[in-house]
Amino acid sequence: MGIKAVNRFAQKVFYGASLLLAFTIPLAKHAIPTILCFLCVSWFFDDSLPQKWKNIKKNKSILVFISLYLLYLIGLFYSDNMRYGIDDVFLKVPMLLMPLLYLSLEKEKESKFFQHILIAFISGSFIGTLISYTHSAVLFTSSHDIFDFYYATLAWFMHPSYFAMHLNFCIIALLWMLVTKNTIIIKYRWVAVFLIFYFSVFIVFLNSKLGLLFLGLIYLYSIYFFIRQKKYILSASLLMGVVISVVFIVHNFAGITNRIVSAGETVKNFKNLDKASGDGTVERIMIWKVSAKIISDNLIAGVGTGDVKDVLLENYQKYGIKGAYEKKLNAHNQFLQTFIALGLPGIFLLVFMFAYPFYFSWKRRNLLYAFFLLLMVINLLVESMFETQAGVIFYTFFNAILFSEFSKKNFRPIDNNTESLNLT
Repeated sequence: MGIKAVNRFAQKVFYGASLLLAFTIPLAKHAIPTILCFLCVSWFFDDSLPQKWKNIKKNKSILVFISLYLLYLIGLFYSDNMRYGIDDVFLKVPMLLMPLLYLSLEKEKESKFFQHILIAFISGSFIGTLISYTHSAVLFTSSHDIFDFYYATLAWFMHPSYFAMHLNFCIIALLWMLVTKNTIIIKYRWVAVFLIFYFSVFIVFLNSKLGLLFLGLIYLYSIYFFIRQKKYILSASLLMGVVISVVFIVHNFAGITNRIVSAGETVKNFKNLDKASGDGTVERIMIWKVSAKIISDNLIAGVGTGDVKDVLLENYQKYGIKGAYEKKLNAHNQFLQTFIALGLPGIFLLVFMFAYPFYFSWKRRNLLYAFFLLLMVINLLVESMFETQAGVIFYTFFNAILFSEFSKKNFRPIDNNTESLNLT
């Protein structure tokens, strides 16, 4: 096999591995490390490697996305628990790899690569929901308990918050492809509309509080968007559908509304919480209070990459937060988690990592990327998502793909002059 043949093969492997990774993220986390190996090897053996290195040197934005990882590496040097620290930086390797792999590609090559990535992820997510429904149906045949189709039992191979986050991104992507009249999706516009409705219903039964909140935000902005386009009938229909859905859920699914009401009551009484409570919202608030104390004592440089977990557990025990100590919980807020580990430099880089692309994506009316970043920030406020493989891979992969696409000179923004959605 000649050099050119090897290069062509490497390009095909990279393309295929990227699609497979997008498809696999919602389904099989154990396959992801192997796919990453194929990505790295194929990227290296591509004949455009010298040009890629030039692109890396020229693209200063890469530093925005890899600086936090480099700081985590520095945080190892003042950590006592090196074993945990090394495991942590190994888990976060995609924070370094993904920007290098995808932001080094030639920007102006005409291809449907980006659209194919979105379709692959949506397909994987759809299959994930079918597997979940099948699993719940099997359980229901023996238990006859309708709650087998609800919350954690429904999301049996993934945390409900992560599942809801994936499906919300699918809805955003489908709406974006419909509004921009994407050449792939426009032929199957009714399939896209069905999937938006289907994923919305699934999110309701996942009953992730944040997932439901963001789903509502998507629909409210969609109504606002269509009003701005002077599509008043479509806006009114969508608003009526949302209102009817909310009323129906409130009157027929007490389990879903009870979790939201309970969370609201907990927030109201946050000064008088029971430390021994096993309620998730109570535990989070207690953990955040402890995290704030740790931060105030280690403001400048944090406790180090390897000592975050030890310090948190020590303080859970000190302040009597029994549930969090026994479950060995993290800070349940990535901003607090990073602040504890790396101090002021860490929190600055984490915030800048989102603020920088959000400002430019919103300014250029790249609503898909802007809503992706908003989705991530909202979820990071209640979950330490960069402490899990699922969270790190989802963010780093799609952030790199979306930033690369949004940086193209021929990028088409969504504005008030965008042709309106036509379902006929």
